[in-house]
Amino acid sequence: MPLLAKIVLGCVGTACAAGVYAFHDGVMSVTVDENRVGGQHVHLMIPAAMIPVAARFVPDRHLRHAAENAAPLLPALTVASKELGRLADAELVRIDQANQHVRLATEGGYLVVDVREPGKNVHVRCPLTVVHQLAGELQELQPAN
Repeated sequence: MPLLAKIVLGCVGTACAAGVYAFHDGVMSVTVDENRVGGQHVHLMIPAAMIPVAARFVPDRHLRHAAENAAPLLPALTVASKELGRLADAELVRIDQANQHVRLATEGGYLVVDVREPGKNVHVRCPLTVVHQLAGELQELQPAN
């Protein structure tokens, strides 16, 4: 096999391996649609494995601030995200009012948040494994008692 073919094959193999790793935890998706003239439409799909990596680039002071603000919830979030991943799909919260709809559910290993209100729809799907990992990392930033 010629050297160039080996190099190309190596590059393709490396790219495939990187793709498999990047998507092995699934994809986090965020959709925000403003239903008005000139409204924003944001649609993001991020490989879930990249989220904890991206968190490492956040300045420590911001992560510590987030950890302090979320401190009372982090132990429960860490346990809940792990246990919810073991259960069947479930609707956790549903609020239906005349002009507002909120739904929090688990679906196929994902935490799903849907919010609809006049002029705006928000949909977020995040793998529970990523929620668990980030909650654990923020909990580790807590000062020892």
